[in-house]
Amino acid sequence: MTTTTTTTRAKTTAPPSPSPPPSPSPSPPRDEEENQENEFAKKKRLAQEKKAALLEAKKREYELAQKEAKEVAEQTTIARRAMEEEEEKANAAAEAERAQKEQEEAEARAAEKKDAAEKAKVLADAAKAKEEVAAAAAAAAAAAAATAATTPAATQTTEQKEVKQPTKKRKEDYLIPEHLKDIFSNDKKRSVKRTAGAVTTGVRVENIKKTFTNQEVLSDVTWDCKKGERVGLVGWNGAGKTTQLKIIMGEIEQDEGEVLLANNVKIGYLTQEFEVKGSNTVREEFLASFGDESEVLKNLERVQKALEDNPSAELTQLLVDKLNELQRQADRMDLFNMERLIDKIMPELGFVPEDNDRLVSSFSGGWQMRISVGKILLQEPGLLLLDEPTNHIDLNTIQWLESYLKNVDVPLVCVSHDREFLDQICNKIVEVERGVATSYRGNYSDYRREKETKAMQTYVAWEKWNKEVTRQRELIQRLAGGGQSGRATAAQKALDKLMENPVVKPWEEKSRRFRFPDAPRSSQIVAQVRGLTHGYDEKTLFQNVNLQIDRSERVAMIGDNGCGKSTMMRLIQGREKPNNGEARLGDKELCKVNYFYQNQAEDLDGDVGVLETLVRAAPDEPLNQLKALLGRMAFNTSYHDRPVSYLSGGEKARLALAKFMVTPANVLFLDEPTNHLDIPSKQMLEEALRSFEGTVLAISHDRFFLRQIATRVLAFDEGKITDYEGDYAYYLSKNDKAGARDEILAAKKKEIEKTQIVSKSKMSKAEKAKLKKEKAKAFGSGSGKAKAKKNAGRWN
Repeated sequence: MTTTTTTTRAKTTAPPSPSPPPSPSPSPPRDEEENQENEFAKKKRLAQEKKAALLEAKKREYELAQKEAKEVAEQTTIARRAMEEEEEKANAAAEAERAQKEQEEAEARAAEKKDAAEKAKVLADAAKAKEEVAAAAAAAAAAAAATAATTPAATQTTEQKEVKQPTKKRKEDYLIPEHLKDIFSNDKKRSVKRTAGAVTTGVRVENIKKTFTNQEVLSDVTWDCKKGERVGLVGWNGAGKTTQLKIIMGEIEQDEGEVLLANNVKIGYLTQEFEVKGSNTVREEFLASFGDESEVLKNLERVQKALEDNPSAELTQLLVDKLNELQRQADRMDLFNMERLIDKIMPELGFVPEDNDRLVSSFSGGWQMRISVGKILLQEPGLLLLDEPTNHIDLNTIQWLESYLKNVDVPLVCVSHDREFLDQICNKIVEVERGVATSYRGNYSDYRREKETKAMQTYVAWEKWNKEVTRQRELIQRLAGGGQSGRATAAQKALDKLMENPVVKPWEEKSRRFRFPDAPRSSQIVAQVRGLTHGYDEKTLFQNVNLQIDRSERVAMIGDNGCGKSTMMRLIQGREKPNNGEARLGDKELCKVNYFYQNQAEDLDGDVGVLETLVRAAPDEPLNQLKALLGRMAFNTSYHDRPVSYLSGGEKARLALAKFMVTPANVLFLDEPTNHLDIPSKQMLEEALRSFEGTVLAISHDRFFLRQIATRVLAFDEGKITDYEGDYAYYLSKNDKAGARDEILAAKKKEIEKTQIVSKSKMSKAEKAKLKKEKAKAFGSGSGKAKAKKNAGRWN
């Protein structure tokens, strides 16, 4: 076969030559075999070439796929790295946030522990605590002195670290006098604002919780006040009403919940204790309400005064430039309109032009309250918060305030215990009771009516539920263990179903009563005034007044603020000397006076406990009696050792009244006693005064209170005192001006009461059942004395 192949190749490559002689032809089987072998080699070669091409194609596909995979892997790696970087950043931010939160929680816990420790220390025995504090103070002073003496260098180094490096002074800094540098300073005060929430107007509080000294004051408070709404916030003193206002203002922080305010809202807040500066004039005090605007005016005056002192040429140029800048600011702020607003509101508040330069301290408490109200209204706020606005102001000012607030088209939240005031201005009431807030549409009368209706319905539903629970339990007890166990099982299922949806018994206020302690009888003449003339500066309060008050009278002193009612009380007691004439008590040894003056709650000792305050006022009174009085004044046992400084404004007022009521006396002088008191406390005071056998001299603008206690009325008006020998109704019948005003108010009251009267035919079943139960309860609680007195004539 090898020879054949070589021969074939020789034939192919050799040049043409003469044909050789014919050779004998091979046999046919051998040629066919060679052809087959050639065909097989050809197919094999083609198969190998095809296989090589296929392998090359697959290799190229593999390389391409590998390249694509490599690119995808690189992209994946880049993406993974980016994600890892983002995760690292997120984890770092979360870690920082968690660390900050843990730090805040640690600080809060530390603050709570510190607060608890401080309060626990205050609750210790008073005398021992004072000795320990004094000793600790002396030791601390000695240690501080020793430390200051031994380580002055370290202290100096620490202080130097805290002091910032002084900036390079400009030439102008040396020219400007020290007292004017604050005007040229570019540093601006930070604007502290509450975080705005998802409300367009007013305010919304959601799920507010607040605890003081382990006592939960607010547990679930949610309500809102929108444009056009005037919300009355009502409830017992200490229920947390003022606390909510302070939370809205940002003065204190809630434990839980949110406060949502409209964007850039300006809040006007009138506090219980009015804020005025006695050394200012009335004009200056009103100007102070404008804040930045008032500061610009003051700076203008200061720069003008500096220019009048003949400064150097360079300083004059600086002052003129600053004067022009301040003038432009004044033009932008429209400061001259500020003066017009003050001129407009002063007559509305009752002030005359001559009062512009009078000191605030020369006005009575009522007039100072008018100044505070005027300052709030001058700010033109977007949200008004009023905390007991009718305290200290007379009836004319109350009526003016009512008419003004009705025309104010801004959201308003008002805390008040003046029922008529709430009826006049409010269109929504939010009641805070045992830490929970409930909203009612309408004014105070609508709220009372709706609440009483709901209470009746709830009481009837509770009685029905309680009766059914009792019946099922008796049924189970009677049938269990016998042959009727099937009925017992059915009763148990019915009882379980009732217990799944229990009806809670509505909470009812307990009635509170008190009597003043007995005291020896006073002299027949308790107070006497002869030819009294008195006044201040150029204002005469009384001119040749004669007056006598006898034993057992209850005298009401009424009139506008500043007419001299409180002054008359002080003159009779000898606390002030009259300009002319005589004003004195009867027999000083027999007349034991107890004086309740305005803002008496401010003079309570804040370091003394609640119970100890009463013990000091009445050391001879049994301790159980004092504890019982605190209970009637809504102070439970948890309050007994609590320092007075931790009480709210309303709670301090109740404590001041309790202190007054336990002091033995036969002559009571009361100057605005109902200010800051809630309605139950007012009712208790009225009942105690009616049963008091001594003499009462009271100043008040509360008409309901005067109707309850007065047997004689002294009306102060423009230097004259008119004596009405009768009760408050008699005074109204004889005084045309007051009588006409009272008739208008009485007519309004009747219109409100008409809407509250419901005939029996229109009463619900629950209301009828409640009314029947109340009548039965009142009949059963009677002592029988009235019936015995009624039938006495039949048997004698």
